[in-house]
Amino acid sequence: MATTIGAAQALERHVAPGHKVLLGTAAGAATTLQRQLVDQQERLSGLRLMGGMQLGGYDFMPAVREGRFTYDTWHVTTPVRDDVATGQVGFHLVRGGAVPGLLRRLAPDVFLTTVSPPVDGQVSFGASVSYALHACEHVPTLIAQVNPDMPRTRGNALVPVERFAALVDAEDPLPQHRGGEPSELEAGIATTIRDLIPDDATVQIGLGGVPEALVAHWGDDPPPGLRVYGMGVDGMVPLLERLGRPGAFVGGELLGTDALYGYAHEQPTIQQVSLGEMLSVPAIAAIPRFVSVNSAIEIDLSGQVNAEWAGGKQVSGPGGSFDFLDGASLSDGGVSIFAMRSTARGGTVSTIVPRLGPGVPVTTPRHAVQVIVTEYGVADLRGLTVRQRGEALVAIADPRFRDELAAHLG
Repeated sequence: MATTIGAAQALERHVAPGHKVLLGTAAGAATTLQRQLVDQQERLSGLRLMGGMQLGGYDFMPAVREGRFTYDTWHVTTPVRDDVATGQVGFHLVRGGAVPGLLRRLAPDVFLTTVSPPVDGQVSFGASVSYALHACEHVPTLIAQVNPDMPRTRGNALVPVERFAALVDAEDPLPQHRGGEPSELEAGIATTIRDLIPDDATVQIGLGGVPEALVAHWGDDPPPGLRVYGMGVDGMVPLLERLGRPGAFVGGELLGTDALYGYAHEQPTIQQVSLGEMLSVPAIAAIPRFVSVNSAIEIDLSGQVNAEWAGGKQVSGPGGSFDFLDGASLSDGGVSIFAMRSTARGGTVSTIVPRLGPGVPVTTPRHAVQVIVTEYGVADLRGLTVRQRGEALVAIADPRFRDELAAHLG
């Protein structure tokens, strides 16, 4: 049975030098406990940290850079991009649906996370369920900080209190994500995508200006039968209030502010599930009219997509995009869409290129890519020959680069 003790005491009892410690992700980041790891870094020399997005910050990184801890991740964010580039932070190249298998292989000793206050002998992973449920199955020691602002979410988010070695009181607010205001260009791309989505569709949404602009469009006039899938953001609150149906959103992470977290508490419209459930390709494929909407950094004229590399650095990871895309391509009436600006670096370079450059990873192979949308239109590559695919992509490139691109078609 878990006991409520201080953060320092919890780590002293259950975390030893050289342990492999899995960190909670996004709103589930246990910032109080992570700060205590730093305070105990001399005792815990050789600690091996691992985890996904650290929405609550990277207070442990000075200890990593000084060589006292190591840190591996499969979710590259701005604060650690340089460290990944230099090898100071280890990067696991893994698609989202394979993260549960990765965790089994890594075999962490301890999982640090955040949960809701106990009710009837259970706590909820709330806003951050994705790999927390898998950690419950495979990590021997679970330590959680209890945050009164963590919502109890519907779906599959509850865990018996007795599963935890210790509970501590959170000293920090839940980590917050505030999305930027979509630009006029992003709003225009979102409008184009909106017209591609059929009625009674299940639409996967991620972070970024285009997806959030799409959600904003729907807040006033959602398509009939819409269901949203994947990742929850603040802008979904008015949309879900309007939809009002149980399970109108199915996902594993809520990345927002107190507006989203407060709405999500015991809210039937929101169903939180594990990565294994959310990113199962067969399960996605069984959903009629499943539409995936993902972003791309660049695409070449053969259709190869790079969504993780820029400026010679790893700037992201594969995430769940390929799992969603794979499921959408097999769904009856489904479609996968990549949304992207036609230019980068202030309009000086085209994001549609003749070929991906040397060393640039292929996030999505050409045979798997279906529809590309830029501010100049839609390239539906389905049913086209290789040359026709290239011509369709040239047609949605920035006009300044079309002649140069066309010259590479042969």
